[in-house]
Amino acid sequence: MNIVDIGRGNAGRGLAAPWRTAGHELTVVGRRGGDACDADVAGDGARDITEELITDAGYDPVPPDGLDKARAVEDLAWLLAAAVNDGAPVFYRFANPGEL
Repeated sequence: MNIVDIGRGNAGRGLAAPWRTAGHELTVVGRRGGDACDADVAGDGARDITEELITDAGYDPVPPDGLDKARAVEDLAWLLAAAVNDGAPVFYRFANPGEL
């Protein structure tokens, strides 16, 4: 699969290695530019492809609910970022009450 990895920082570099090891072709785009026109574009199969990439990066995919919760997740993202920047060990999962 042709993947475009946007970012050359910790996250971008961290994902690039396992994806390359899994046999994906990777183009990294950063502040200095890059060309993303060779990437595979996912339409209806986006969920399957995304789950494959998450697995190839060494994580377990957790399918999200609908986009109706996206705003609430975005509103709390600062809290997760602050904890990670502080060096705190963090585990998180957003779910409706009683679903965990």
